[in-house]
Amino acid sequence: MTSLHYVREGSGPVVFLSHALGSHLGMWDEVAANLKNRFTVIRYDHRGHGNSEKSHAAFSIDDMADDAASLIRTLSPNEKVSFVGLSMGGMVAQSLAARHSQLLSSLVIANSTEYYDDNARKNWIARIES
Repeated sequence: MTSLHYVREGSGPVVFLSHALGSHLGMWDEVAANLKNRFTVIRYDHRGHGNSEKSHAAFSIDDMADDAASLIRTLSPNEKVSFVGLSMGGMVAQSLAARHSQLLSSLVIANSTEYYDDNARKNWIARIES
């Protein structure tokens, strides 16, 4: 498993928060502050983001979903989790649900898509490279 940086706060049912491309777990600070009185909130940096492991090797959304699944198994081994994904995090959430649905009690996908056409991909590649 890729080494992922995470923050765990609060207590109660587990909620994982998955961030957008080019961001890090800090984008969820206010949301976590509002949830941690009722939930165990786990925010993490995807591979290549924030304080998580960096690599020059190619990886996919499915790889990122597998990373999330490994983290869920490690941090919540006996409980299904609610998983919230924004933008790229929503794409990870979709793959996670398709590949590891047994880990999830609920799923929230916000401001995301399941597919980018060639033109949109070119724009994202330019953004990633910058």
